[in-house]
Amino acid sequence: MTKTEMVKEILQAGSACQELKTAAQNYLDAVGTADEHDKAETLVAECEADVMKCADVIAFMKTDAAKELLAKGIEYCDCPGCTAGKRVMDNKALFLA
Repeated sequence: MTKTEMVKEILQAGSACQELKTAAQNYLDAVGTADEHDKAETLVAECEADVMKCADVIAFMKTDAAKELLAKGIEYCDCPGCTAGKRVMDNKALFLA
């Protein structure tokens, strides 16, 4: 999966917050320009701030689904927004190269 594809996943995720979607769009707008690295840093930082760990989801949403994920050893929320953001986090070195 390319960086662009990863970022587009964020934009398509209904559960991604507006701040994350804005950082994703700003990154896409900067691809191939002198601003790409700076926008990549901002995108990674926004992912790190917004992607929720299951323990945080439990506290924030009071949901049993997150408890089930945590019991299975899954650390992060599996909603589309968090999944897409986590993929960017997992590929941080690629984005910041």
